[in-house]
Amino acid sequence: MRLENRVALVTGAGMGIGASIAERFVAAGAAVVVFDIDAHRAAQMAEKLGGQGRVMALPGDVAVEADVEQAVARTVKEFGSLDVLVNNAGVAPAGPLLGLTAAEWDRQLAVNLKGIFLCCKHAIPHLRIRHGCIVNLSSTHAFTSYAGYAAYDAS
Repeated sequence: MRLENRVALVTGAGMGIGASIAERFVAAGAAVVVFDIDAHRAAQMAEKLGGQGRVMALPGDVAVEADVEQAVARTVKEFGSLDVLVNNAGVAPAGPLLGLTAAEWDRQLAVNLKGIFLCCKHAIPHLRIRHGCIVNLSSTHAFTSYAGYAAYDAS
């Protein structure tokens, strides 16, 4: 994979799958924005990736439109474009449905569904300019439900 002169915004890139995606993109030559709700994790990952000015950490919540709008704007301002959006951020706390609060349900759907909508909404105008792409990650939960994951399975 060759990504020289490309700019990627990766959500949930402070750890796990998102961090691995960010690492691979940097190795392929892309500038990468590590967008994560945990500012400390985002900064640590950006530092680990190095990239001689080609990696930036941005803290923010994909479920908050102002955070997403700012992340996209800062990406374009810093790197001049946006070529790839990776919608990776997600939450999946486990527990029985009857113990799940409405707030917990709402939070999972806000991050796992609304977050993708908001990121796409604000990124697409910039992606169109350079014929960029969107990568939406999913889960095996899209095909099979698992006990204790009602909200995650729904999202």
